[in-house]
Amino acid sequence: MKKVKHSSKLDLTHNFVEVATLSSCDHPNIVKFYEAFTENDGKKTDLWITMEYLNGGTLKEAAVEYRFKDKHIAYFAREILKGVQYLHKKQLIHRDLKPSNIMLDISGTVKIIDFGLVADVSGGSRSGCVGTAYYIPPEMINKKPHSYPSDIWSIGVTLLELLLGYPPYHPDALLCMYCTATQGLIGLIPPTASEEATAFLKKCLEFKAANRASAEVLLNEEWLCQEEVSECISELNLFTHKK
Repeated sequence: MKKVKHSSKLDLTHNFVEVATLSSCDHPNIVKFYEAFTENDGKKTDLWITMEYLNGGTLKEAAVEYRFKDKHIAYFAREILKGVQYLHKKQLIHRDLKPSNIMLDISGTVKIIDFGLVADVSGGSRSGCVGTAYYIPPEMINKKPHSYPSDIWSIGVTLLELLLGYPPYHPDALLCMYCTATQGLIGLIPPTASEEATAFLKKCLEFKAANRASAEVLLNEEWLCQEEVSECISELNLFTHKK
């Protein structure tokens, strides 16, 4: 269950978007929505959103406690992309994908959460700069229209963080945004990353949005299709049981 402020116009907008999106989604890699209701104590109004219980924690928390192997990161990439592909087919973009918005259940299943910044792009690209500094794509920072490729960039940064153990240029978020907007982040891919992982990340972190691979294309990448990627969920199961 999630409790959020429900008073300002911005709160109302984000909450409406989140509830509307969650109630319309049904996918194994998107958190399941049950109901929403408001509560007023006479001073303020809160919104309660009831969702499925995910007891494996966030990917952000997991990355602090556990150094993932290449196959684990490939598994996370594949499962996140499945959820994002589903959203994109519904002509929706998440716009705030990051490790703290990716959760695991006790079996190691990956779930995307927090849909307050979702945008409908059925009518075309969107404008504005939203999201979390480290994960915002170049086109947003450079005040250009954005669409599906913005989510792919954020996935790339999420995976890069899992490889590095911290967000790019952490703790300097402004430096990260400057470098993202001017030169991109491909140069930060560690030399220890496998050849397949490096090639995959380069496609996610392509500076020009128009040249960035789609979720559908990325799901067919060799790195995600290895047999050991599917088998590693049993190891993640063991990890989440320790929490």
